[in-house]
Amino acid sequence: MKIRPFEKSDINQCAALHKASRRISEEGIIYESDLDRYDLDHFVENWTQWSDYKETQILVAEDEDCIIGLTLFGPVKTRPAFDKGVVPRYGGEIYALYVHPNHFRKGVGKALFMAAAAALTDRKLTSVLLWALKKNKRACAFYEWFGGEKIGKQRVDLGEKSWAEESCYGWRDVRKIKP
Repeated sequence: MKIRPFEKSDINQCAALHKASRRISEEGIIYESDLDRYDLDHFVENWTQWSDYKETQILVAEDEDCIIGLTLFGPVKTRPAFDKGVVPRYGGEIYALYVHPNHFRKGVGKALFMAAAAALTDRKLTSVLLWALKKNKRACAFYEWFGGEKIGKQRVDLGEKSWAEESCYGWRDVRKIKP
């Protein structure tokens, strides 16, 4: 496995991975009709837009020319309620970290998380946060294992009928994380 920068030619693989991983991660948390609501074209459109944002960065994990994981990150976009941005406590945010379900528990997420933390540190963004669905036990346990502290929560709409609570995890200094 290698971690490398995203290329425009990766959009279709990233979209398919995102769709598959999201389905597994949100199954049982949101309504089935909302899980089925978005087709692959929806995810392709999202990744096309996200890849055009100048201040964000995308890294992919690749194994034998197949993308098995991805992460999207940059400056904070979704601050916790207490962090008004006057003197922000967190400068960086990991917006997405997805691993293909066939590659769960194989070190892909860990490698992507550490690569995103290093890239954010290179941009002088050493305090980092991310949001995860509170009921996504696998993701929450992963971020807690990395020493993420729960620093906030919010309610999010996830479709026509579904909503969920997200927990915000924060790291005051990702340089101190030991893999």
